[in-house]
Amino acid sequence: MSQFEIHRENGAKLGNEGRWNEATIEYEKAITLNPNDISARRGLAWTYWGKGDIQKAVTLYDEALKIDPNDPETLKYRDICVSKLN
Repeated sequence: MSQFEIHRENGAKLGNEGRWNEATIEYEKAITLNPNDISARRGLAWTYWGKGDIQKAVTLYDEALKIDPNDPETLKYRDICVSKLN
């Protein structure tokens, strides 16, 4: 398993445990290693959503959509976050 995969998987595990700050750090490390991985960017957005920073989550989902504008998961979660802002 690569360093990138380790950080991405750690981010998911920590997020599932509600350890949002630690998960954020892991996803940021993953993105540093592989900036074009949409799943790591989506995961980072999820951590901000989990921390209650919906606006930051939307911004991060928008960044992920620059990589793949048609990614169904990213579009779905972005739309959910936007609906929470309104």
